[in-house]
Amino acid sequence: MPYDIEPFAASVDRALAEPRVLARLSVVFALVAAVLAGIGIYGMMACAVGERMREFGIRLALGAGAERLLSLVLRSAFAVTGAGVAIGIAAAAAVTRVFESRLYGVTRHDPASVAAGCAALLLVALAASVLPALRASRVDPVRSLRVD
Repeated sequence: MPYDIEPFAASVDRALAEPRVLARLSVVFALVAAVLAGIGIYGMMACAVGERMREFGIRLALGAGAERLLSLVLRSAFAVTGAGVAIGIAAAAAVTRVFESRLYGVTRHDPASVAAGCAALLLVALAASVLPALRASRVDPVRSLRVD
């Protein structure tokens, strides 16, 4: 008499248990990485804006508009993020063979997954750099030019 008789659904669940755990862990790690990237970009941009307040005040005093300062700060945030994305794509290309066997439906040359990851990181960078950019565009030129 066989003792390992079980329903088909239970057999499928047992077979897919490890891939499900790996998929859930990947999602958790991706979310943690996105939050850490956002915190890092925000911190970097807030510090850079704080150090350049005098420059922003001079620019505003000379006639630059707030939208010009906003775009200046956002461009610098995206330049740093673009460099990080380029390094990340190179690193991902180096380790794809390791993960290819673990990810269902994802091949080594999957531009949709890479594009989705890059787009997500660019959205995180935009969200993280908006507050420092708004702070730079609202600086009071007179107050920023005063000698402390």
